[in-house]
Formats: sequence, structure tokens, C-alpha cells
Amino acid sequence: MTTERTEPDRPEPPPSKARRWWSECRLDPGTGMRLTLGPLVLFLFRLEGEWHLGHENAPEDDPEPEVWAIEPLTELPVRPPNLSRFVSGEGGRKVRLLPRVPDRSLVARPSVPLHVLPGERVTVYVSFPVWVDVTVGSQRLSLAELPVRRLSDTWFGSSTLHGELAYALKTQARVRLDEVPRRVYRALTPVVVRNEGSDVLLIDRMNLPVPYLSIYAARGGALWTESVTMVRRESGQLAQLDVGRGPAEAAAGGKLLSQPREQARESLLVRAFSSIMSPLSGGSSHD
Repeated sequence: MTTERTEPDRPEPPPSKARRWWSECRLDPGTGMRLTLGPLVLFLFRLEGEWHLGHENAPEDDPEPEVWAIEPLTELPVRPPNLSRFVSGEGGRKVRLLPRVPDRSLVARPSVPLHVLPGERVTVYVSFPVWVDVTVGSQRLSLAELPVRRLSDTWFGSSTLHGELAYALKTQARVRLDEVPRRVYRALTPVVVRNEGSDVLLIDRMNLPVPYLSIYAARGGALWTESVTMVRRESGQLAQLDVGRGPAEAAAGGKLLSQPREQARESLLVRAFSSIMSPLSGGSSHD
């Protein structure tokens, strides 16, 4: 059982760039912070009895800037975009920003289709932009969850009647970890694909059920999830899905930052590979 620390008489300043962007800070009434996290700009301001939260995202087709910063505010910007107000009678000044996985599966589309021969296995590294959970007060009440990058809607299923609404994600589907770009607002998932079928497996779209994943911070600050194994035993689009325990091997010893949105059973049979896509299909946020 964790005991909450008593808040000091003097609040701590917002985190500096030397600290992780998900660090906790404290805000007095009349003060706030602006977080720039790649394509997302978030404003949070504390007033007596309420919080003001605003945010804006760069257009979907814009390249993702690699910079991030947290800056203190002494006044709320005039008419910040997408402003919301939250009534809070609690005197707590704590603010915590946590990375979370998206609320839907990701349909990752490699820039070049990948073929896995029968009996072969490959580890594909997929990175995706996280969501930011804004929590306040000693009880960590969530004001909002904001995607760093808004992804296009897409449909993944055997037909337009059978399937699920997901997010479209373009990926390089890199198979070498040292070639994967690192950004502080993206989480990295190693996907192990084993083709135990009798024919070649074409991966031109891969369904990654990220709501089953946690987010960890490696020692260097990079964000990771568990590893995911997809085993295709027969010809077709189905695969046995297994989620690893704890952070991926490359992030061993990493700190757990957020739990999965959904609990996965030990083993799932899922439609994992190329499927009919609806006209909603797009693709954004190239890693």
C-alpha cells in the first residue's frame, strides 16, 4: 500500500527539460505549464477551485518534430485552442502526465510489404505515438487523455460487417533495432512473427492490439511496451497472439508507467494480417 506524501509548503517547479516529460510537478493557483511534445502542444493552468486545459495538434500530414519542452506559465494564453474547464474543490496542486497506449488497435502498414517464408520468424519493430493522460490532485484524477498525434480511422476485418474500428499507422517495419528512430513521445513494440504455415506470409497490414499493452520507461528514457508474438500456424490471416510479461528484452529493468487498457487472456486467436480495409483507411504517423 502506497502512502501519499504530504505536500510541501512550497510547490516544486514544473519539470525541466533534463527530466522526463512524464515527471510529476506541482502548480499553485495562478500558475501553469505548457508542454510541447512533438506535434502536441498542451496548456494546463491552475486557478482557485478549477483547472483550465487546452491543447492543439499539428495537422496530420505535417512531419513530426523531434523536440519537446515544458515551460512554466504565469498566465493562461488568450483563448487557448480546445479549452476545457474542470471544477476541483480539492486543494491539491499535483500534476502528473503519463504516457498511455491508444484506445484502439493499430493497423500498421509497412512502407514496403514484408514476406515471411514458411518456417521463418522475424522481429518487426513498430513505434507509435502515445496518448498523454493528464492527472491532477493527490488522487490522480484524470482530466483528459490526449493523443500526441491524431491517427486516421480505419477498418480491419474480414468484411465491412465483421471487424473492428482501428487506427491506421504507417511504419517502416524495421527488423534492426539500431535503425529505429527514437522519439520521446513514441513507444516501441517488438513484434515477433512466426510463420508456421505452408505458404509465404505476406504482411502488408498487421493488426497490433495495443490496448493489451503496458508502457515502460527504459533506463535511457525510451518508451517501450511488452513484446508481442504472433504465430501463424495455418494459411490465412489468423494468428495466435501472446503478450510478453514485463518490458521487452531491450528495456529489461524498465519502470512501469501505465497499465494496459484491457487485460489479455494468456493466448488469443486474432485476425492479425492483411484484411479488407474500408474507405476510411488512411495512414499517418510514419516512424
